[in-house]
Amino acid sequence: MAHTGIRIGELSVLEPRKINSNKLKIRISATLYDKDGLGNYQIGPPKTKGSRRLVDISERVAGVIEAQIKDVKVFRLMIGPKYHKNKDGREFVFVNPTEQLPGYPLRPARVNEMLDKALISAGFISKFITAHGLRHTYISLSAEVGVSLDDIRKH
Repeated sequence: MAHTGIRIGELSVLEPRKINSNKLKIRISATLYDKDGLGNYQIGPPKTKGSRRLVDISERVAGVIEAQIKDVKVFRLMIGPKYHKNKDGREFVFVNPTEQLPGYPLRPARVNEMLDKALISAGFISKFITAHGLRHTYISLSAEVGVSLDDIRKH
């Protein structure tokens, strides 16, 4: 998220078919809505009309995503028929990693839990940064290397 500016809900429903590793682009066209709980999630349009966009990614980010897609395929095979099949046939890059609701999109709260755990193990204080804060990190890093404000606003 710190390298793409993608919102947490957009990340949660990112599909492999929306990633072009050759052109180093991700197409953002949806976000997760789970106000009634993950078992009743909905996929809808991103936050704003301008949020439908192509996001540039680095080769390193593309490699991380490709590895994640492979890990999810292994997980799906391990879980078998209990693995969630979205009614629209969508597959997700980031899925709920437990046997409770396996294959459902990764909950935004779970992303923050995992981030907090990683930060604590690295010696930072709890809640040092949130997933949304990583979006701000992307903006700061982009500005630091000279990306125009208009281009940053598009993300």
